[in-house]
Amino acid sequence: MALGKKNTVKVNLENYCHLIIGERKIGKSTLMANLAKDVYGDIDKLLLISLGDEDGFHAIDGLVYENPMTWKEFVAIVDELVKNPDDNEFKMIAIDTIDELVNMAIKEVIRMHKVEKQTDCKSINEAFGGYGKGRERLSMLLTEQLTRLKRVKSGLFMIGHNKFREIKQKTDGDPYSIITSNLSADYYNVFAYKADVVCNIVTEKVIEESMLKDTERYMYFRSDGFIDAGSRFDNIPNRVEYGAMNYFKAVEEGIKNSLGKDFSDKEFDKKKAQDAKEKAELAKEASIAETVAESEDGKNEEMVTFIQQKFPNAEEDAKERIKAIMAKHGIKNFKNATELSTEGLSAIVAVLKE
Repeated sequence: MALGKKNTVKVNLENYCHLIIGERKIGKSTLMANLAKDVYGDIDKLLLISLGDEDGFHAIDGLVYENPMTWKEFVAIVDELVKNPDDNEFKMIAIDTIDELVNMAIKEVIRMHKVEKQTDCKSINEAFGGYGKGRERLSMLLTEQLTRLKRVKSGLFMIGHNKFREIKQKTDGDPYSIITSNLSADYYNVFAYKADVVCNIVTEKVIEESMLKDTERYMYFRSDGFIDAGSRFDNIPNRVEYGAMNYFKAVEEGIKNSLGKDFSDKEFDKKKAQDAKEKAELAKEASIAETVAESEDGKNEEMVTFIQQKFPNAEEDAKERIKAIMAKHGIKNFKNATELSTEGLSAIVAVLKE
């Protein structure tokens, strides 16, 4: 069998994952709403997932939103988007904000620690025995849900806050400051590594004759050593003035410059339609895959229940054979059915049914 697939650059905004950071009240949520209206023609093409106490949606008339207050509620929304792709016409899914999402995930990790370890922990750093184990579990939770959202037919937009951060060099050089995410580096990287475009919105002062005359908002797509930003597209503009169409045009310019050939407007529009169709088909495949996986998980749970009922009264010979099967398939106990080998559980059930 020949290996290797040839990639073709996708041309739609929704084919990519976007991370947009900026200071409070600079217009991040508004940018999402205006992208939906200006690029897709209708604010209803956007679903804003406003997490916890984030309330930017209150100032945007007609905005379609969900307001989950817990990790469980957030995952339920992701479930709906992934499992029922034909039930909505969203072109954009926006997470507002990643800061609140991290806070929810921290609470979930602490809850999971209490359930699994039967002990309390006061912070994420104490969870699962410390030494970074809790933070690793948190990164896994975030990565899992972001990966699922990237598979839906809508484009994923993640909103966060920025701040000045002092960078201390390992050498004897002087420390310097950059404008980057206000999250700690390990949390921020979960989102940044998923993103194809990292846009940093900053306010810059207009100085004339040593006096402040005005301020302007700019969207940065390339880092200049002081402002943290980036993109997978080599020839995207370094910065543009704030605005939905300016964002769209900047990203589209980067995409066009990454294509292997020049497209006419007609060819480009045709490719857009084809790419949208392919993304919708992949979303359906992801939905089916999750349904199959859930079916297998349910099967595992049924088998574990059967094993727990029958094993105590099994013959010693059967128990020894079962222990050998468990060792072969890496089954140490039956606590987490969904993580156990379905093949191994089936073999154990077969022994108990003899």
